[in-house]
Amino acid sequence: RAYYSSHQTYLDGLLDLTQNEGIAHFLTFEQQYSGMLPYDWETKIAASFAEFNRSAGELLSSRITPQRANFLISTSNTSKYWESYGAITGMFIARTIDAKLGRRSLTETIANGADDFYLKYASLVERDNSLPKLSPQIATHLSTER
Repeated sequence: RAYYSSHQTYLDGLLDLTQNEGIAHFLTFEQQYSGMLPYDWETKIAASFAEFNRSAGELLSSRITPQRANFLISTSNTSKYWESYGAITGMFIARTIDAKLGRRSLTETIANGADDFYLKYASLVERDNSLPKLSPQIATHLSTER
């Protein structure tokens, strides 16, 4: 409730859902596959980030309809496994935070909210150019909305 009292945009809804589902996907992925990555991991992650960034831009548009926004948010997690672009993007972010900053940092994002989750990842991207990037629109949203 606290998050949604100050985070009322469509993008905020996507960011929150993606953090929650991403962490859940990450923990399930770790349990089921012991961290073994599929052969086309990089391709799948790149596609998820591309769709995530595109959808984020659309969600920030002043011309988006509520129906379209709800569709984008719901399909971020309700499509087939690898097509659930929000959950997969969130899983990658959670996995990256866990690997590079530790489980405690990942756990902190649950208490601190979606902003902390994405800001931690953005700081890792600044240090490691090989990580997929969040769109500049998302970065601007995170820095100006708070």
